[in-house]
Parts: sequence; C-alpha cells; structure tokens
Amino acid sequence: MIHLALVVVAIIVSFYVAQSLLGSVQEAPPSDEAIDFVNLTTTRDAHMNWQVSVYIANPGNSTVTLKRVLVSSNEVSEYSAEKPSEIVATLTTDFAEKTDLERGEMRGITIWVGGRFGFFNSGSVLDIKFESSAGTEFVKSVILP
Repeated sequence: MIHLALVVVAIIVSFYVAQSLLGSVQEAPPSDEAIDFVNLTTTRDAHMNWQVSVYIANPGNSTVTLKRVLVSSNEVSEYSAEKPSEIVATLTTDFAEKTDLERGEMRGITIWVGGRFGFFNSGSVLDIKFESSAGTEFVKSVILP
C-alpha cells in the first residue's frame, strides 16, 4: 500500500513539474505588433492570372518588419516582381522582402497568383499571410473570382 501511495505522489509531482516546465516554454513576451487588413480585392487579368490587391495598415505602437508573404502556406517565389506579361505558374509580389511598415503607415501590395500555379481555381479560398521578423503572423482570407 505504501508503494502505491509513493507511485501516486510521484505521478502528481511529475505532472506539476512537467506542467510548470511546459508553461515556461510556451509563454512568450507579448508583441505590440499589429497589422490591419484595410482592403483585399481579387481580379483576373487578360493572361488568366489572378491579381490580389492588399491594403494593410500598422495601427500598432511600433514598426513591423514584414519578412515573408505566403499564399495558402506557399511562400511567394519572387519579391519586388513586376506584373506577369503572360500566364505563369508562380506566386509573385511587388512587395520587397523584409520591408518596414512604420507606425500609422498604410501600404498597398499586389500579389500575383499564376493561372497555371496548380491547385487554385475560381472559387478557391486563399489565405494571404504576412509574417514579421518577430514571428507574428497576420492572415486574411480571400476568394478567387
């Protein structure tokens, strides 16, 4: 009976120690980064590529450095790109990689989703995600026309 009591106590102590360790690992300092999606529109160009126009604003108290742009978990293949002049199978953006968005600043960004990219078609829901250098993710969904 004493052995059973010792096992129960050991399990309870282990549980509290593990919970304490996991709690300290999972807690991160709060981020004051903020991005608001002001407007998102999608159109299809003459080459059958989709153009996603995104307007974002920084209402936070600090500059946000945006380092990556993803479309439904796929990082764009080219930053600072120009509008495609033919149907393509890529994800590109005119946004420059590692761009600062100052406090109070609003900016328009264009993302081109190639008509031959693969698994997107009219009616697909895209998750547009901006990832900051601090690791904060800002996501908004849009439907392709």
